[in-house]
Amino acid sequence: MNDKSLATRFILCCVAVAIALGTAEPMIGADSGAILSGGCAGGGINQGVPEVVFLMGEYGNIECTFEAGPPTRGIPMPSAGTLLNLRVTDDPSNQGSSVTIYVNGKATALTCTEGTSGKCSDTKHKIRVKAGDEAAATYTSSTGNLTNAGMIMSLEKR
Repeated sequence: MNDKSLATRFILCCVAVAIALGTAEPMIGADSGAILSGGCAGGGINQGVPEVVFLMGEYGNIECTFEAGPPTRGIPMPSAGTLLNLRVTDDPSNQGSSVTIYVNGKATALTCTEGTSGKCSDTKHKIRVKAGDEAAATYTSSTGNLTNAGMIMSLEKR
């Protein structure tokens, strides 16, 4: 592993640590990347309105109503790579709620809608990002109910 590769992994680790209410576990290996995660709980979330809840380090918000509408900015990616393997866990009573990943303020195909279990994933779509691209996400509640449990999501950047 060269110094540039080590420096890139260190930067990814530092950025991931700042993820809003999330954790980051750098995964060392030729085929691995970083886990980006976050979530929200409580708040008076609006039914059917996208709420920015996973700003990947932009803010330390815990309520799902911190910022409504599509994200206008997100965490800058320190290097080029691919966003993939979105996973969401929520309360089963929020069936039909959705999460969408945004890059540079535009919705991507990396999205999922919760089923009866309150869980969903998108392991099909892979979104390429360049160094400096800004990534964020929205949570759109089908019910407006976040009193039973909080919503948590994660994805990979390789």
